[in-house]
Amino acid sequence: VVTMRGWRRSMTWNLTGLNWTATSPMIDSPQAALGYAMTGLGCMDSGFSHSAGTGRNFRFLTYPRRKAAELAAALGASVPGLTLQPQQLADGTQGVYLAISDYAVFRPTAISLHLFRQACVWAPNPFAGLIGGKRELFIKHLGSEAFFEELRTQGARIDLARWMRRWDGDAAAFRARTAPFRLYA
Repeated sequence: VVTMRGWRRSMTWNLTGLNWTATSPMIDSPQAALGYAMTGLGCMDSGFSHSAGTGRNFRFLTYPRRKAAELAAALGASVPGLTLQPQQLADGTQGVYLAISDYAVFRPTAISLHLFRQACVWAPNPFAGLIGGKRELFIKHLGSEAFFEELRTQGARIDLARWMRRWDGDAAAFRARTAPFRLYA
Protein backbone atom coordinates (compact mmCIF):
# COMPACT_ATOMS: atom_id res chain seq x y z
CA VAL A 1 0.00 0.00 0.00
CA VAL A 2 1.39 3.36 -1.01
CA THR A 3 0.24 6.65 0.45
CA MET A 4 -0.83 9.31 -2.02
CA ARG A 5 0.53 12.83 -1.84
CA GLY A 6 -2.14 15.51 -1.57
CA TRP A 7 -5.08 13.12 -1.34
CA ARG A 8 -7.77 13.52 1.32
CA ARG A 9 -10.62 11.15 2.11
CA SER A 10 -13.12 13.90 1.33
CA MET A 11 -11.94 14.11 -2.31
CA THR A 12 -14.09 12.82 -5.13
CA TRP A 13 -12.49 11.52 -8.33
CA ASN A 14 -12.94 14.80 -10.19
CA LEU A 15 -10.85 16.58 -7.53
CA THR A 16 -7.85 14.26 -7.93
CA GLY A 17 -6.75 15.57 -11.33
CA LEU A 18 -6.13 11.99 -12.44
CA ASN A 19 -7.24 10.55 -15.78
CA TRP A 20 -9.98 7.91 -15.68
CA THR A 21 -9.31 4.47 -17.14
CA ALA A 22 -12.44 2.51 -17.98
CA THR A 23 -12.78 -0.57 -15.78
CA SER A 24 -15.21 -2.16 -18.25
CA PRO A 25 -17.05 -1.05 -21.40
CA MET A 26 -20.04 0.09 -19.33
CA ILE A 27 -18.00 1.72 -16.55
CA ASP A 28 -16.37 4.23 -18.82
CA SER A 29 -16.33 7.22 -16.46
CA PRO A 30 -16.16 8.06 -12.75
CA GLN A 31 -19.87 8.91 -12.97
CA ALA A 32 -20.66 5.42 -14.27
CA ALA A 33 -18.56 3.82 -11.51
CA LEU A 34 -20.52 5.68 -8.85
CA GLY A 35 -23.74 4.91 -10.72
CA TYR A 36 -22.93 1.20 -10.66
CA ALA A 37 -22.60 1.36 -6.87
CA MET A 38 -25.99 3.09 -6.77
CA THR A 39 -28.08 1.06 -9.20
CA GLY A 40 -26.26 -2.11 -10.18
CA LEU A 41 -27.92 -4.03 -7.36
CA GLY A 42 -31.26 -2.20 -7.36
CA CYS A 43 -31.97 -3.02 -10.98
CA MET A 44 -31.56 -6.78 -10.45
CA ASP A 45 -34.93 -8.47 -10.96
CA SER A 46 -36.81 -5.30 -9.94
CA GLY A 47 -38.04 -4.06 -13.30
CA PHE A 48 -35.97 -0.88 -13.00
CA SER A 49 -33.38 -0.16 -15.68
CA HIS A 50 -30.17 1.83 -15.21
CA SER A 51 -30.11 2.62 -18.92
CA ALA A 52 -26.67 1.31 -19.71
CA GLY A 53 -25.59 2.47 -23.14
CA THR A 54 -27.32 5.85 -23.03
CA GLY A 55 -24.14 7.79 -22.23
CA ARG A 56 -25.49 7.95 -18.68
CA ASN A 57 -24.50 4.43 -17.70
CA PHE A 58 -25.99 3.38 -14.37
CA ARG A 59 -27.17 6.95 -13.67
CA PHE A 60 -30.43 7.18 -15.66
CA LEU A 61 -33.25 5.20 -14.02
CA THR A 62 -36.38 4.10 -15.82
CA TYR A 63 -39.29 1.84 -14.95
CA PRO A 64 -41.82 0.40 -17.43
CA ARG A 65 -44.86 2.61 -18.04
CA ARG A 66 -43.74 5.23 -15.51
CA LYS A 67 -43.08 8.86 -16.32
CA ALA A 68 -40.10 10.80 -15.02
CA ALA A 69 -42.31 12.78 -12.63
CA GLU A 70 -43.66 9.54 -11.09
CA LEU A 71 -40.14 8.23 -10.51
CA ALA A 72 -39.06 11.51 -8.94
CA ALA A 73 -42.15 11.64 -6.71
CA ALA A 74 -41.77 8.03 -5.53
CA LEU A 75 -38.01 8.05 -4.91
CA GLY A 76 -36.97 11.70 -4.73
CA ALA A 77 -36.64 12.17 -0.99
CA SER A 78 -35.61 8.62 -0.10
CA VAL A 79 -31.82 9.07 -0.05
CA PRO A 80 -30.11 12.07 1.56
CA GLY A 81 -27.55 13.69 -0.72
CA LEU A 82 -29.18 12.35 -3.89
CA THR A 83 -31.20 14.48 -6.29
CA LEU A 84 -33.38 12.87 -8.95
CA GLN A 85 -33.52 15.01 -12.08
CA PRO A 86 -36.43 14.18 -14.43
CA GLN A 87 -35.19 13.84 -18.02
CA GLN A 88 -36.31 12.54 -21.38
CA LEU A 89 -34.09 10.79 -23.94
CA ALA A 90 -34.26 11.61 -27.66
CA ASP A 91 -36.43 8.52 -28.25
CA GLY A 92 -39.00 9.75 -25.70
CA THR A 93 -37.93 7.47 -22.85
CA GLN A 94 -38.55 9.20 -19.55
CA GLY A 95 -36.57 8.65 -16.39
CA VAL A 96 -34.54 10.35 -13.71
CA TYR A 97 -30.85 11.15 -13.69
CA LEU A 98 -29.22 10.45 -10.32
CA ALA A 99 -27.18 13.50 -9.31
CA ILE A 100 -25.18 13.73 -6.10
CA SER A 101 -26.07 16.91 -4.22
CA ASP A 102 -24.14 16.25 -1.00
CA TYR A 103 -21.30 13.73 -0.95
CA ALA A 104 -20.90 14.07 2.82
CA VAL A 105 -24.28 12.44 3.59
CA PHE A 106 -24.79 10.39 0.43
CA ARG A 107 -24.82 6.59 0.69
CA PRO A 108 -24.61 5.11 -2.82
CA THR A 109 -26.21 1.72 -2.22
CA ALA A 110 -29.20 3.12 -0.31
CA ILE A 111 -31.07 3.90 -3.52
CA SER A 112 -31.01 0.20 -4.47
CA LEU A 113 -32.96 -0.75 -1.35
CA HIS A 114 -35.58 1.86 -2.21
CA LEU A 115 -35.78 0.53 -5.77
CA PHE A 116 -36.54 -2.93 -4.38
CA ARG A 117 -39.34 -1.59 -2.20
CA GLN A 118 -40.77 0.61 -4.95
CA ALA A 119 -40.79 -2.29 -7.39
CA CYS A 120 -43.07 -4.09 -4.92
CA VAL A 121 -45.37 -1.03 -4.79
CA TRP A 122 -45.74 -0.71 -8.56
CA ALA A 123 -46.05 -4.41 -9.42
CA PRO A 124 -46.64 -7.75 -7.78
CA ASN A 125 -43.57 -8.53 -5.66
CA PRO A 126 -40.94 -9.52 -8.26
CA PHE A 127 -38.77 -11.11 -5.58
CA ALA A 128 -41.41 -13.51 -4.26
CA GLY A 129 -40.82 -15.93 -7.11
CA LEU A 130 -37.02 -15.92 -7.21
CA ILE A 131 -35.86 -19.50 -6.74
CA GLY A 132 -32.81 -21.64 -7.37
CA GLY A 133 -29.90 -19.96 -9.09
CA LYS A 134 -31.65 -16.59 -9.45
CA ARG A 135 -32.35 -16.51 -5.72
CA GLU A 136 -28.80 -17.51 -4.85
CA LEU A 137 -27.28 -14.93 -7.22
CA PHE A 138 -29.51 -12.21 -5.79
CA ILE A 139 -28.46 -13.09 -2.22
CA LYS A 140 -24.79 -13.26 -3.25
CA HIS A 141 -24.97 -9.73 -4.65
CA LEU A 142 -27.10 -8.40 -1.80
CA GLY A 143 -25.05 -10.01 0.94
CA SER A 144 -27.94 -10.84 3.25
CA GLU A 145 -30.27 -13.81 3.07
CA ALA A 146 -32.31 -12.33 5.93
CA PHE A 147 -32.93 -9.10 3.97
CA PHE A 148 -33.87 -11.11 0.88
CA GLU A 149 -36.33 -13.23 2.87
CA GLU A 150 -37.99 -10.15 4.35
CA LEU A 151 -38.19 -8.57 0.89
CA ARG A 152 -39.56 -11.80 -0.59
CA THR A 153 -42.24 -12.23 2.06
CA GLN A 154 -43.07 -8.61 2.96
CA GLY A 155 -42.53 -6.85 -0.37
CA ALA A 156 -43.47 -3.16 -0.09
CA ARG A 157 -43.92 -3.55 3.69
CA ILE A 158 -40.20 -4.25 4.24
CA ASP A 159 -38.81 -2.13 7.07
CA LEU A 160 -36.00 -0.34 5.23
CA ALA A 161 -35.35 2.05 8.14
CA ARG A 162 -34.58 -0.91 10.43
CA TRP A 163 -32.24 -2.45 7.86
CA MET A 164 -30.45 0.86 7.31
CA ARG A 165 -29.94 1.30 11.07
CA ARG A 166 -28.59 -2.23 11.30
CA TRP A 167 -26.14 -1.69 8.45
CA ASP A 168 -25.12 1.70 9.87
CA GLY A 169 -24.23 -0.08 13.10
CA ASP A 170 -22.28 -2.76 11.23
CA ALA A 171 -20.39 -0.07 9.28
CA ALA A 172 -19.56 1.87 12.45
CA ALA A 173 -18.24 -1.29 14.09
CA PHE A 174 -16.11 -2.03 11.03
CA ARG A 175 -14.69 1.51 11.00
CA ALA A 176 -13.82 1.19 14.69
CA ARG A 177 -12.08 -2.18 14.16
CA THR A 178 -10.08 -0.94 11.19
CA ALA A 179 -9.20 2.56 12.47
CA PRO A 180 -5.69 1.59 13.64
CA PHE A 181 -4.80 0.36 10.14
CA ARG A 182 -5.95 3.30 8.01
CA LEU A 183 -3.46 5.42 6.14
CA TYR A 184 -5.91 8.33 5.99
CA ALA A 185 -8.31 9.64 8.63
